[in-house]
Parts: sequence; C-alpha cells; structure tokens
Amino acid sequence: MSGPVYPEGAPPDPTNPTNPANPTNPSTSPAPGGQSAYPPYPGYPPTGYPPYPQPQMPQPQPGYPQQPGYPQYPQTAYPPYPSYPAYQPYPPMGYPQQPKSGGSSKALWIILSIVGAVLIISCITGVVFVARSVGSGFSSITRTVDAEVTVQEFCTAVETQDYTTAYQHLSSNLQQTYSQDQFTQDNTNFDNTLGQVTSCSVSGQPVASGSQVSVTVNVERTPPSPTPDSSGNIGTSSPSNETGQVTLIQENGQWKIDSIDSSLSLL
Repeated sequence: MSGPVYPEGAPPDPTNPTNPANPTNPSTSPAPGGQSAYPPYPGYPPTGYPPYPQPQMPQPQPGYPQQPGYPQYPQTAYPPYPSYPAYQPYPPMGYPQQPKSGGSSKALWIILSIVGAVLIISCITGVVFVARSVGSGFSSITRTVDAEVTVQEFCTAVETQDYTTAYQHLSSNLQQTYSQDQFTQDNTNFDNTLGQVTSCSVSGQPVASGSQVSVTVNVERTPPSPTPDSSGNIGTSSPSNETGQVTLIQENGQWKIDSIDSSLSLL
C-alpha cells in the first residue's frame, strides 16, 4: 500500500542522525562555547519529480433497465400417482432333489444291457429262422432234383429194355414183392402186347410231401404190328400214351421208386 504523496518531496526524518534538525547531528549541534563543530549541511535540492497522481475511484456504471418479468403460466394440477401395494417377497422355491448320479447311471446301464440282450437274441432267432427256411427250401429242391434223376434213369433203362438196371431203382418194398425175374417177365409181356416203350419222361415239377416225392411220368408205346386177318389184311394201330404217378422214398441216402401207377404198365 502506497504512503502519502508530498509535492515538495518527503520531509526529513527527525529521527535520522544525519538530519540537521536532529539535535544529535554533530553538524548541527553547537560546539562547546555555543558554536557548531561542523559547517551547516546544505539542504537537498528539490527532487523535481511530479506529484504522484491520486488514484481514481471507479465511477459507477449506469444501471441497466430492469428486464420485463416473464408471464406466469398457470400450474397444471396432475392427478396423484396411484399407490402400489407393498412389495411381497416371493416364497422360497424348493428345487427337486437331483437323483444321485451313481444310481441313475447304474439303472441306465442295466436298461441298455437288457435292450442289447433282447436285440441280440432277436437277431440270432431271425438268423436261425432264415437259415432253417433257406435250408429247408434248399433241401426240398435238392430232394426233388435227386428224385427226378432217379426216375429219369429208370425210364432210360425201360426204353432200352434194360430191366436189370431198371429193377435196381426199385425200393426194398417193391423188390420184396417182385423178384428180378418176375419184373423182367412182366415188362417183356407188356412190350409184346402193348408195344415197346419208345418214350418215358418226367412231366411237370416233382412234388415233395414229407419224406416222399411224387413225379409225374409220361409213357408212350408203339404197338406191335397187327396180325393179318383171315383175308390177309393187316390193320393199322396208333401209338399209346399213358400218364401216371411214380412215388419215391429215400433208402440209405438214395431215392428209390416205391410205387408205380398201373396205368403206366411198368410193373
């Protein structure tokens, strides 16, 4: 903070020992006898500095005109908010107790084992059934084929009048009923009276029934030349054709003829 401003300069400090006005100043204090020991100290010339200007206080600014007041809007009355019921905590939820993993896994393995066993048994049963069905069908086909071969060999022997070979295809039952000689004699008589067998063949498919197989056989004969009548005329005759069944059975793993229809005139 600045001190007072002196236009003529600051006055001397009376407490300063060098001030001539101070009685303790030797230059101004009188010497003994009433005289000063020092010559008078010349005064300081004026400094010549212009006086320090007085600070100017700020002038009050002119007041701004009062702003016009804003219009007052009417207050809108809103209905009070509805009161909500007090919060009610949810009752504690009891979670179902989880089953023990060990028991469920054991039960699952038991169920899977049972299902697997059932499937395996079903598969084995199906395979056995199919095998039996196929084996039965194959066996049936094999039996009919073998039986047909036996009949065809018998017919070939009859066509060539090889009654010894034909007799070997008869079953033990027929061989007990007819001897080899009787069988040969009977067929020779059929050849003389009915004509020799010119064709003996299997007709149709053999039929298997139990342990027997039936084969349809067609026999064709050419009748012998007719005897001239009393006038010497020879008549004409036509071939005969007969069809009948031949039944076969197995003996010692081989098919044998066990019966021959009488219409075939082969027994």
